[in-house]
Amino acid sequence: MVSLLFRGRLVSQAAEFCCLICALAAWATVAVAAPVSGGAGYSHAIQQRIDDAGRDSVKAASAITVIVEADSLAAVASQIAARGGTQRYRWNRLHEISIPAGKLSALIQALPATALVRLPYPHEPAAVTGQGVAHQRRRWQGLNQR
Repeated sequence: MVSLLFRGRLVSQAAEFCCLICALAAWATVAVAAPVSGGAGYSHAIQQRIDDAGRDSVKAASAITVIVEADSLAAVASQIAARGGTQRYRWNRLHEISIPAGKLSALIQALPATALVRLPYPHEPAAVTGQGVAHQRRRWQGLNQR
């Protein structure tokens, strides 16, 4: 067998290959490990709302609107109702719900692991529909030049 210099020692190619396989197996186990806590996934903004509700009783009692992305309608609807929330709208797998901010953490833990909880996306216009003000200004400026 051919020997190679590996970290100051002579090591055979077979031993070096075994070390490489063990290192890759350990890395893959750490990288693919499931999260320790159960429940749905959620964004950093949701975590901030949960933390705010934990510090302030007024914020905990106020309603927050979130989007739950989940496949099972029955499981989601029953968990929302059990936590004091109301489902406002539903489209395919998206559920817009209103729930007291203090109960949001309990809802996240009760939802299936395949669900995702996030804040609604901000509404933005798809396109500018007109430039009427700029058009009228040119017309008014033209009236003063006669």
